[in-house]
Amino acid sequence: MYSVNRPESILKLVCFQNGALTLETIRDKYITNEEAIARIRKEEAAVTPDEKQISAMKWKIFREELEKAPVGNNGVIMIPQHKTEDVVRIPLPEKPFSRGLDETNRSQVFRAAVEGQAYFLKWIADEVGLDVREIKLTGGVSADPSVRRILSDVFQSKS
Repeated sequence: MYSVNRPESILKLVCFQNGALTLETIRDKYITNEEAIARIRKEEAAVTPDEKQISAMKWKIFREELEKAPVGNNGVIMIPQHKTEDVVRIPLPEKPFSRGLDETNRSQVFRAAVEGQAYFLKWIADEVGLDVREIKLTGGVSADPSVRRILSDVFQSKS
């Protein structure tokens, strides 16, 4: 039973504008449909994969590349945005913030994007005064165990 006299029972939600769709934009910049289709044909013998299969394969390739880069990404970071952030008002920059990024190294780019998002989300949660102990992720990329692990590590919580 819910009680307003029990603050620990209140769900606090942060809707992050620059989540999965931002990662999908970065994924699509570095992983072509042709690469995904070739992988599907090789691994699954599907002659004409549909859009859902192509997207799923692109996420699989994304995860494989993400896991190639070391935790902490040797200090390389990016804060990717494709929209103005509204939780804490942060306008969309002309160019995404990054430090030390080699845009030809997609493993590094993917790790920088995911870790950057995680730290950015942690900063937002701290700014609005949230004490995050548990994270409930929703949406397509939330199914990715590597992304969940990174968020859990940054927030030092369970997901």
